[in-house]
Amino acid sequence: IINTLKRMEGANHFNAKVVEDLLRANNQEHLIKHAESLSEAERNSFLKRLGSTDIGLVTKLYKDLCVNGNVPQEDVVQKTTDVIEPMKDITRLRNLPADQITSLRKTGLQLIGEGRVAVLLLSGGQGSRLGFEHAKGMYNIGLPSQKTLFQIFSERLGRLNALAAKNGGSGRVTFYIMTSDGNDREVRVFFETNGYFGLPAEDVVFFTQDSLPAIDYDGKIFLSDRGQAFLAPNGNGGVYTSLENSGTLAHMEKRGIRYVHVVGVDNVLARLADPLFIGFAASRGFEITSKFVAKAHAKENVGVHVLKNGKPHIIEYSEITEQQAEEVDENGDLRLGAANIVNVVFTVDFLRRIVTTAREELLSQFHVARKKIRYYDDKVGTTLFSNINNGYKFELFMFDVYGLASSMGLLETRREEEFAPVKNAPGSKEDSPDTARILISRLHQKWLRDAGVVFAEDADGVNSHLCEVSPLVSYDGEGLNEVAQRFTGQKVQLPFAI
Repeated sequence: IINTLKRMEGANHFNAKVVEDLLRANNQEHLIKHAESLSEAERNSFLKRLGSTDIGLVTKLYKDLCVNGNVPQEDVVQKTTDVIEPMKDITRLRNLPADQITSLRKTGLQLIGEGRVAVLLLSGGQGSRLGFEHAKGMYNIGLPSQKTLFQIFSERLGRLNALAAKNGGSGRVTFYIMTSDGNDREVRVFFETNGYFGLPAEDVVFFTQDSLPAIDYDGKIFLSDRGQAFLAPNGNGGVYTSLENSGTLAHMEKRGIRYVHVVGVDNVLARLADPLFIGFAASRGFEITSKFVAKAHAKENVGVHVLKNGKPHIIEYSEITEQQAEEVDENGDLRLGAANIVNVVFTVDFLRRIVTTAREELLSQFHVARKKIRYYDDKVGTTLFSNINNGYKFELFMFDVYGLASSMGLLETRREEEFAPVKNAPGSKEDSPDTARILISRLHQKWLRDAGVVFAEDADGVNSHLCEVSPLVSYDGEGLNEVAQRFTGQKVQLPFAI
């Protein structure tokens, strides 16, 4: 039925009866009754949207996880009883010889120049926590240039493409952007209006994250409003099925892409398609390669890379004991200290396997949680709010497939150079636009000082002490000697931007 619906959508026609049969087969007759109360246009829109959703999967998840399974209580976190060990294959950037770093970077640039590398930006979220009611990638963190996250990332790729071309390559990085139902149109228009920030339009590809309905305790799909089913994004692990269902994975294969670098939109210092990282992943032959930073301290509330019962996994701080969190190895590093920063390279072959031969294993990784769900009540004709948990939501996490890989390795990088998350509202002490500006200003001032620029004061991220190097000028600190020569014999004042 799903395949039939996809064919009908592609042919620009729609058969409501097919969707109604799908709803009956999955005990969702209340939605058919609701559709009958709508106008013809509203009814078709309502049923068409439902028809594009994997309702059969929701029924299966309800039976497997809710009826036959053990649904965890909301807000109750159990300490794990699994065997938790540090990852085995860990490489630390600080331990790599300079000539090896040069060689790996050259390998990465060559792959980029051959068109074998793509970036996938997870951009489905809104900037609500920032007090910004638009796609988070459209947020301006307050640098002198006033650039948004999307512009910074796009220009960073533009610079990287130029470096690859200088290295003799003719290919470019393809930039895939995963949106959500809530922001897809806005993001597409934003890029189009801004000329794709200098990138070729054909190299910027958008696709929408899959959604799954929220259900009540009887397995019935909620309405969020009149004529609208309650559909929620299926977690960042939904990226795998979304790639397949949207045709984006096939697009990658057609382009000859072999490596996909997945990053979150909120890390403004992420080095998209980092040649060193790509070269490392390719030279080691890993199916999955994750870049991490060392935990700042034992009690930092972040997920960490571990082996869970012998297989790669991410475990949350709240799931381990205080003793486990504080244990150190023979080098004095935390045993469970490889912090997850959502910075991962996948091979395209692995992504294909996950959605085909390993699809059942992928779908078996879904999580269920009890939630307080706002819903539309047909009987009273209004939206109601629940003060208690009244339904289920299902989601996948990106790391749920790590244990399905034949090989996975980690590369540690420097937090101060590659991790500046923008998650919390301005004024927050952690992971805010303010803390990101500090990290960017300090890093860019270091780049310029290394090139020979002398500053009158140190950058601290406040408006009068900002320092910014455009991504179009330098990707990771290279090419700044000419800039330094322009300021020979001077003490540069802050704020400074180039």
